[in-house]
Amino acid sequence: MKTLQAQPSELNLKYPKLDFIHLKAKIFGEYNIIYHINDCYNIKSLDRVTSKHQLLFQKFENRIQQINLILVDSVFPNILSDLALEILIKKISSFNEYIRLRKDFILFNRAKDQYYYRYKFNSFIHYLTFSDINESQVCSGEIYTDRVYYKKSKRQGIEYYPIYCLYKIQKMLLGKMKIKIDYYKSYISNQEANICLQLFIE
Repeated sequence: MKTLQAQPSELNLKYPKLDFIHLKAKIFGEYNIIYHINDCYNIKSLDRVTSKHQLLFQKFENRIQQINLILVDSVFPNILSDLALEILIKKISSFNEYIRLRKDFILFNRAKDQYYYRYKFNSFIHYLTFSDINESQVCSGEIYTDRVYYKKSKRQGIEYYPIYCLYKIQKMLLGKMKIKIDYYKSYISNQEANICLQLFIE
């Protein structure tokens, strides 16, 4: 395919089999993660969580979503559960910030760990953008090459991200994709915290 330069509406006529997806206000995924509140703590609201030792990851509310994440890595559900706690406690808002954090545990060594997490989040972005890993149905791992993401800017006009620009969209989303806790969908009940993790572009 040649470099895309026209408006999406014009390109839809020229390439009717392509699915053009605007990145503005795009929600890439939402995960409800369940934690057990350790027995020595009496926590009634999420703003009382000040340490990761207060919450113990149990499972994802949606079992299929948790299974789908294993496509990235068998421990990736645990990584996302840790990411959610870092957002809650340290108020980070991007994958890059999480990658640079000093971790309580070491996988290989501090230098190599950053490469590991960057690789895993790049893989996750690949699946988020070109598969159905975030859905509530079993993801086969099929990659949808007909998807073309685009965003508009006053300086650069319209930028397109088809599958062959995967590295470009991975690099962009590592820094620009926002990750946050949706407090309206999160709650505490019966010594369990249900935290809603949302991934989106503003």
